[in-house]
Amino acid sequence: MQGYDLNKLAASFDRVAKYFDIVYPLFIGPYRRAVDYVLRQLPDHRATPRVLDIGTGTGTLAGAFAAKGAEVTGVDISAGMLEKARRKYGSRVTFIKTPAHALDGFADNSFEVVAAAFVLHEMPPAYRVKILREMKRLAGSVVMAVDYIPNLNPVISLVERVEKSYYRDFLKNVGQQLVGEFSDYKLIRLTHFMGLYLCDPRA
Repeated sequence: MQGYDLNKLAASFDRVAKYFDIVYPLFIGPYRRAVDYVLRQLPDHRATPRVLDIGTGTGTLAGAFAAKGAEVTGVDISAGMLEKARRKYGSRVTFIKTPAHALDGFADNSFEVVAAAFVLHEMPPAYRVKILREMKRLAGSVVMAVDYIPNLNPVISLVERVEKSYYRDFLKNVGQQLVGEFSDYKLIRLTHFMGLYLCDPRA
């Protein structure tokens, strides 16, 4: 994607990986609530669901799914993030270094749930749509994202500007993009700044 250097992005996350879990206490509670809600929506919630976590980072969302008995695969472009994730979760989660657009090794509907936590706002619009389509291809039951909700926050805006993310574009356009790919979506507020976006890949 022109102007979107994944190698540069991976290197930036490699540099901050050792500090990344400072925010763990802020995120783990909402992530666990999101996981509980999603697992209850599956057709057979007693089975062992297969989950793909895109942009897994240090594995917080992947670990929350694994703690509920899911069979989880986490993918990320940052070797530093994945190294920390493996130290935290060991064999409970399978971690793979690969970009989100290079998942051709997985067949259609390989997972009951395909998830992304605080990843989509990092992507430029066209690349975000490409990844949403890939999430739809891979998911049998649920596509979910935990990310910012449409409520512009000046502090978050400043932080995301420093990170050079696509925060403002995400807030403005994610709803339209989700409707374009899935016909509809459900948004559940988790905190004052984050929410759970749910989509039906069969729609």
